[in-house]
Amino acid sequence: MFDSKIKIAKKRARKYVKAHGSTPVLFVRGDNAPELHGESFYYANKSGDIISHPSAYRKMGWSSMVYHHSTLCVRVGCFWKEFNGELTSPLLLREINVYSLDEIL
Repeated sequence: MFDSKIKIAKKRARKYVKAHGSTPVLFVRGDNAPELHGESFYYANKSGDIISHPSAYRKMGWSSMVYHHSTLCVRVGCFWKEFNGELTSPLLLREINVYSLDEIL
């Protein structure tokens, strides 16, 4: 019943910050507009220097590249004005995980 509302809300939040469709969305208490937090993926060598063009090293054989996964996520308040009150139902708020900013930080 609520799945479609939650999916639409997540899609709106991602679209607002121009994030990819696979970026996770965290609902927080309040009416905060969506914000993108975290870093995109990257490759670095073992000493920690970021490698700008990892494909240039792919044919070298044994590589010292280290992959660092993406930590990007979208944080949005469940009472954000663009949701038009769609997420204010107590039953719906039980369906989604609503975090306080203290829990995330």
